[in-house]
Amino acid sequence: MQLLFSILVFLLAFFSLLFSAIILTSLFRFKSLVPFLLSIYLIVFAVIVLFSEVSSLFNLLNNKYFFLLLQLVLLVCLYFFWKKKNTPGLFEPIKMYFRKYSLAEINQSIKSHLPLWLLGFFVIVFYLFGAYLVLKVPPNNYDSMTCHMTRVGFWLQNGNLDSWPTWVVTQKSYPFNAQLQIFWSVLFWGSDLFAGFAQWIAALISILAIYGISRSLGFLREQSLFAILIFSLFPEILLESTTTQNHLLTSSVLMCAFYFLVIGFKENNKVALMFSSLALALALGAHQFAFFLIPGFGLTVLLLWISIRKSNTKLVLFFALSSLAAFLLFGANKYLLNIIDFGNPFYDQTVTSGWAKNTAEYWTPKSVLEWTKNNLERYIFTSLDVTGLPPLLSNSILEIKEDVGVFIFDLTNNPKQQGTFDIYRRKLGVHEDIAWFGVIGFILFYPLMVVQGIKALKMKEPINLGIILTIILYAIIWSGFIIKDGYWSIYSGRFYIIVAMLFAPFISSLYKKEKLISRIFCNFLVLLSIYIAFFVTIFNSSKPLISEWSIWKTDRIQKVYSNARDQLTIIQSVNEFVPTTDSIGILFTKEMFDYPFFGENFDRRIYSIFPDTLLLDEQYLDKISWILICKPVAYEPLNFVKIATFQINSDLTNECNLFHQTDR
Repeated sequence: MQLLFSILVFLLAFFSLLFSAIILTSLFRFKSLVPFLLSIYLIVFAVIVLFSEVSSLFNLLNNKYFFLLLQLVLLVCLYFFWKKKNTPGLFEPIKMYFRKYSLAEINQSIKSHLPLWLLGFFVIVFYLFGAYLVLKVPPNNYDSMTCHMTRVGFWLQNGNLDSWPTWVVTQKSYPFNAQLQIFWSVLFWGSDLFAGFAQWIAALISILAIYGISRSLGFLREQSLFAILIFSLFPEILLESTTTQNHLLTSSVLMCAFYFLVIGFKENNKVALMFSSLALALALGAHQFAFFLIPGFGLTVLLLWISIRKSNTKLVLFFALSSLAAFLLFGANKYLLNIIDFGNPFYDQTVTSGWAKNTAEYWTPKSVLEWTKNNLERYIFTSLDVTGLPPLLSNSILEIKEDVGVFIFDLTNNPKQQGTFDIYRRKLGVHEDIAWFGVIGFILFYPLMVVQGIKALKMKEPINLGIILTIILYAIIWSGFIIKDGYWSIYSGRFYIIVAMLFAPFISSLYKKEKLISRIFCNFLVLLSIYIAFFVTIFNSSKPLISEWSIWKTDRIQKVYSNARDQLTIIQSVNEFVPTTDSIGILFTKEMFDYPFFGENFDRRIYSIFPDTLLLDEQYLDKISWILICKPVAYEPLNFVKIATFQINSDLTNECNLFHQTDR
């Protein structure tokens, strides 16, 4: 009975949120399907963020009934407002879209564009299987286990969005809009079963936005479909779509912002610009890399304003003011909290950031230019990605890649080995942290950027030029100003998802059915995309289908630790001693997973022992039943007795000690 009631509450929460967004969207009377669906997504996203902030103010963030009450009040208010506006059709764009096509037209399309339909069929299959993986495999990558899902656990535990003591800087200072989308499903379902759908849905939204931009560029329907289908099977997109990371989600929202920006200026549409502002604000509140798109967005606005005569200064001013208002309401919350907590909008200054140079010597024009050049070369070199190809072919490609890379690096005086960069390092694993966009992405990106850039300059096409400038500026900023551990990061492919999305509409230009060479090349891309997607799905190291750690052979906790098997002993040993309803204090290194200790249903309370001196704080320790220490410390916790020592075969630590509170 309790389970049935929980399901009903979840469904009520889901449909009240969805129909609120549909009703509100209907008031804007969109005529086409793409803006209609994208606006629904953005409204749902924004409502979750806004109501989370409201709930946090009252320390009721972990109360699903309060959250549901807010949603129901919104639904009722919107319903009466909708009635007052003469009940505009709720699903008119959907009806209009399906009225366009008859069964005969669909049959003719299949005959005329069979490879396209074949690719579309496999995209549906792979994404449906991805949805299954979301349900089958719990979150398990490093960022999720130490930040994204950990934040969800602490929000449920604390009932607010305030910071907590932790050694992981990302937990307490990074923007949180992306994790709030995950939090909503956990709040109403009670576990992380649906957590991965935040990114899975975002992948579909990005596909829709790319299609809309492609059509705005003047490409035909079939050309635009070809572009989004090829894009959807890029290795990094496919891999990220089943994770609880936030790069794909943030990039998808940014693409919504770009799409609405384009149609807003093209159609002199303030509603579209309002949604662009909303999307931009939500993205800025989801991940800080969204800030690096602002220069490109600004140039795109300038180009559109100059080239489209019917636009005017008032339209630009409206976009600027609406963006500011949207940011204050939907994007600035965590930055304001950081100012209050740390005196800095971005991070705790007492903790060294691994993503930026802190030395004054670096910030000279000569040094910045040198690092920008070196890292741009490194990222271009790394973007030749063999993910999804068989090992024999991969090694052959990598040998050629190394030879060419060594020649160019010697020519440009770029160190071949520096920090974590090694030109001879070969990565053959299939993993969302190190994948890029496959060999197809590499083959298509650079030639199409050049061709479309020349075309944009000749034809004075502001959208194409805006896309290209946005990509270039983003790459320059990332290469010269964001330098992981002082040098370069192998894990940067996911931060270039937005680049792949912005570039994707250009793929449309390849699909020219009337040209034989185009047909042959596109058919080759179709077959290669399907093969790579098949390989990636089977050998995904986070969700392997064939191995001793396959998803069919492992239990939940083994799946959670599939990316950190050396830490599995810790949670298994702790679960033998510590009841799921008891509280536990943990003292780890930053590389160790803390999220799993909440338990599958978030029954266990976790307290971070940070700084170490809290081990001597009797008042703080009084609320904790157990303490787990997995790093060297100078002292043992007051009023606790050691219960067990776990020997760990890990580079992170040799042993963990479990303590239990003594009776006093």
